[in-house]
Amino acid sequence: MTQLISVVDTHKLPNGLLSDLHLQSSLKFIDPENYPTYQNVERGLLFVERRLVNLDDIISDDILLGTQSFHAQLARTTVAGNKEATKHSIVENGLKLNFLPISLVLLPDGKFAFLDGRTREDIFRNNCNLKNLIADVYKYDPNYTPDEQQLAGQRFAMRANFNEAPSSPFTMDDIVRHTVHAVNKGWISKNDIRKEVMLINDNQFSLLKVNKMVLRVENILANDQDGVPLANTYDEAGAGRWLADIAKIQSNQNSNGIYYLTVSSSFGTKFIPWVAKKYQALLQDIALNNKTKCKQLRVIVYVGTLASSDLEQSWKVGVDRFRAKVERLMNFVCKTWFTETPELDNKVILYGAIPAVYSLGEEYPMNKIVRFKQDLKDQTFDEIDTPKTLDDYLDID
Repeated sequence: MTQLISVVDTHKLPNGLLSDLHLQSSLKFIDPENYPTYQNVERGLLFVERRLVNLDDIISDDILLGTQSFHAQLARTTVAGNKEATKHSIVENGLKLNFLPISLVLLPDGKFAFLDGRTREDIFRNNCNLKNLIADVYKYDPNYTPDEQQLAGQRFAMRANFNEAPSSPFTMDDIVRHTVHAVNKGWISKNDIRKEVMLINDNQFSLLKVNKMVLRVENILANDQDGVPLANTYDEAGAGRWLADIAKIQSNQNSNGIYYLTVSSSFGTKFIPWVAKKYQALLQDIALNNKTKCKQLRVIVYVGTLASSDLEQSWKVGVDRFRAKVERLMNFVCKTWFTETPELDNKVILYGAIPAVYSLGEEYPMNKIVRFKQDLKDQTFDEIDTPKTLDDYLDID
């Protein structure tokens, strides 16, 4: 009985060639007949076999895009960001045959194109001096249209990631690029964006991040079509950039003693002690660096995640809920530690919100803070949008 090989020291291979023994060992460790990966191949793609493939028979993406008009560029054509760790694993520890090999698709001229494995192929070629490799070979199913075939290849390339430590998983950017590419190619409709993101994501990222990816896809497509995205979402750094670069507002601008602080609408019950600490730190910084005395610290809220199904309502509800939460927390503090409701100092105030939805730009310009007192008259969006009379509800003048 032939002894199986689990790890290959690529530096000791005669002429840099893997042999049939290596191939058979790979098949014994992961049998395509019984391994679930091969039972769930995307429709439009067929598994052919596992085989030894000469590196010179693999067409690079650059060459392929210039010569094979039927084959579209896959969304993920760059090597993984953790290439150095992957290289160390393979070069120092050896090529492990008990993991899935790279995946290639057979082209009409007998050459091969990447489905996945660009990182490993580059390491095999340039760091291991291999002349061939073990690959799972697929082909396009002729029973499907060319668009369906290419979408199948795209989806496979996104989902079939090398499951070895250090792994090379896809990123949110990969999913966004894939989905934009699929819409632009006409492989899926805009109505299928969320479905496609969910399919490719396959529970890798949270639902919150799925929502962010869906909105990013829709933003890119809207911007490409009309020159204007649908909405902006922010994190802490992005909110700070908006304040400085778009709204043209800086803390203590012209030594006016007005300072600004941004906060996410998703901030939890620790907001009150958090903003108190920020205020005390600001006072200390002012004292140490001889800055202008603080007349007021204005807190600006931003909504980090919007529901693409109703962007306007999602933004308004996010702001309203945060304002209500802050008011409720302040009431808890007052009722717990004070016998009478104190008159609150206005040194620290919840001042306004960063606009986010372009369709609301006429009411709430995208370059100006939506001020709660001046612009909303201390009302919530819900109060503003709720009809006051039956005539208002029926839109009767």
